[in-house]
Amino acid sequence: MLPPALGVLPPGGRWIVKKDAKKKYKLRDLDFEELTPVDVENNPYGGGNPMAKYNERQVADLARRLEEMGRASGSSESELAQPKGPSIMHSDAKKDFKLATEHLLSIKPVSIKPNPHGEEYAAMKHYNLCDVQALAQRLAAQRARIKAVKRKAPKTSRGRARPPAGQGAFDGMDADEAHGALMDVFRHYHVGGH
Repeated sequence: MLPPALGVLPPGGRWIVKKDAKKKYKLRDLDFEELTPVDVENNPYGGGNPMAKYNERQVADLARRLEEMGRASGSSESELAQPKGPSIMHSDAKKDFKLATEHLLSIKPVSIKPNPHGEEYAAMKHYNLCDVQALAQRLAAQRARIKAVKRKAPKTSRGRARPPAGQGAFDGMDADEAHGALMDVFRHYHVGGH
């Protein structure tokens, strides 16, 4: 039988790592721009990308809203945006504003034409310059929020982020997983550990 405290969710609900949230809720990186992570720490598996944790309830609500709006992964790109002033070609938008193709999927192009270099090349897309600028600003704001959360996280002596108050080693686990993890700790210290 589990102690009651292990079955209780932390304040604010369960968290989920961004990579797992993308798989479970079929989201893209760009979809997370309106959410602030509950914690950001260096990736324990290496690599340059930090590990961001989000409130799972907020992620589920976001996925539902995006699905209702038709903006979730797999939405149709057949509709075009209304032209609003100058336009910019897809490749120039990526280069000039340091955007990835995945980022540009979130805005509608004003035109899609066959590539003059041949059918084996991607179609040429042009976007409203104002839409690309707004997208770049939103992404910059998201990056700033992530950096702010990462800076606030207190560090342990080994440089890893310490969980905020009210969160701990068992956050994000269901009761059975938490119980298994706790038993592993007990076995280590009482059977063959220190």
